[in-house]
Amino acid sequence: MTEQTLSEEFGVSRTSVREAVKMLTAKGLVTSHPREGIRVTCYTQWDLYDNSVLGWLSDSPLSASLLAELLQLRIAVEPRAVFLATKTQPNNFQQFNDSLRIIQYENTETFTSQIFAIHSKFLQLSQNRFFKRFRYLLGMVNNSPLMTDYYRSQAPHLVTKYEKLLTAFSDADAYRTQIEMEHILNCELSYLQTLEPTTK
Repeated sequence: MTEQTLSEEFGVSRTSVREAVKMLTAKGLVTSHPREGIRVTCYTQWDLYDNSVLGWLSDSPLSASLLAELLQLRIAVEPRAVFLATKTQPNNFQQFNDSLRIIQYENTETFTSQIFAIHSKFLQLSQNRFFKRFRYLLGMVNNSPLMTDYYRSQAPHLVTKYEKLLTAFSDADAYRTQIEMEHILNCELSYLQTLEPTTK
């Protein structure tokens, strides 16, 4: 396709089309070359660190394989985040309100919100500006149908796991919080890896 055909199809100026193509090219979604026209790229070329791209991906149910890749990234980051939150600021536990300290299952929506709040708080308390940006990824994972099914089916076990995590944090045991977080995330990853692969 060309700028001209897109301009005619959508009834906008070629300048608008050019700007849109420029933006999509920067995100890795399309390529544009003289005499070749504009082409949509394979998803492997997309900039998955771009919040807009992630937002568009999350508009449809995420596959188990994509969620597993996101979990692998979280496993590399979140255990270190809880370690920093505990090690460098041992009084951070006071910043958790009662609703975070006492995690329990009432319904899937509330439980998912509690889990998101705990992970988000640890990223924030790590005082690492790059870690804080991972909150967007958390939202994508936690709100996906596959993960809400996991939270519902594993609720009793998860309550115990998060109680251990928060107890280690309240004890200012940085190494234990790191281990507990790794365990929680690795269990999620194992669950996703048992699911049948689907198209991303």
